[in-house]
Amino acid sequence: MRAHSFSKESLSASAAKVHPPVRIATRRRCAAFSLVEVALALGLFAFALVALLGLLPVAFQACRDSLDISTAAQVADAVAARLQANFSSLEQGDFVEFDDRGDEATSSAAAVYRAKLLSRDSLSDSLDRVEVVVSRSNTSAQGRHFCYLIFNNR
Repeated sequence: MRAHSFSKESLSASAAKVHPPVRIATRRRCAAFSLVEVALALGLFAFALVALLGLLPVAFQACRDSLDISTAAQVADAVAARLQANFSSLEQGDFVEFDDRGDEATSSAAAVYRAKLLSRDSLSDSLDRVEVVVSRSNTSAQGRHFCYLIFNNR
């Protein structure tokens, strides 16, 4: 048998015609998150969510307190206006009951706030110092104190 001699050029030319060049498979990094990264992100999110949920009761209590303070001030203003309009309408120790919006209650069942005239001191012939305490009707907690100077029409 006769030995064939092949050159590099003839082999590469014939291989190129018959078979396409072989590419070596390389691992490409995909643009995705690993399981560890996802677990860390979920842990941080859960921690933040628990912290925010823990603040909700504090925020609701602050909102309730703010509403109580503003309604108590409105109730005390109404009592002071009533005293200024009619000097003898309330005596020391008298109660006036108000509903949750600060309007005078029509019945004791609708009363949420109670205003009590603590003291009325005459500073001069035309000026009185009035102290009013406003508290919630359903609690025995000490109420909020308000002090007014009222011009009287004696």
